[in-house]
Amino acid sequence: MKENMISVILSAFILMTFLSGCSSVGSDFKVVVSKSDILVTTVTENAEDELKKIMVTDSTPLFKDINVSESKGLFYNSYTFKATTNIADSSKPYTITVTMPGNVTQSKDGEIKDNTVIFTVDNFSQENEIVAYSDSNNIGVVVGILAVLVIILVAFAYFTKKKG
Repeated sequence: MKENMISVILSAFILMTFLSGCSSVGSDFKVVVSKSDILVTTVTENAEDELKKIMVTDSTPLFKDINVSESKGLFYNSYTFKATTNIADSSKPYTITVTMPGNVTQSKDGEIKDNTVIFTVDNFSQENEIVAYSDSNNIGVVVGILAVLVIILVAFAYFTKKKG
């Protein structure tokens, strides 16, 4: 009986381990940069490094600073995209489209559509700061943990009744 209880607890622990990393929301991050409706690049990985390679002029990169951050928790994830453009001599507007996991809850100078924020940068005589923030709940993890707890309670009740 003790072996059965240990196997149930071990199975529950293994299930929780698999479920804690089951959130796939991190795979939805994408940045698309266009110049006057012509696609410049699409980035899904290494966004900071790849976006720093985009040049407004031969000697001036589009972005002065870029920060993409992700804060993951067991029940809740949040994502932030923050970039500052350089001052440059450019008369052509750039469109930066940021698609983020979860729901976009805040943006600075961008148009929010579902989980996407569209920024239009057309004034390069000053630095432009663009910011997007999204968050998501890991409902699957919560349901999985509750299911494991129910299994443990049922197993405990079954084995204590069988013993008595």
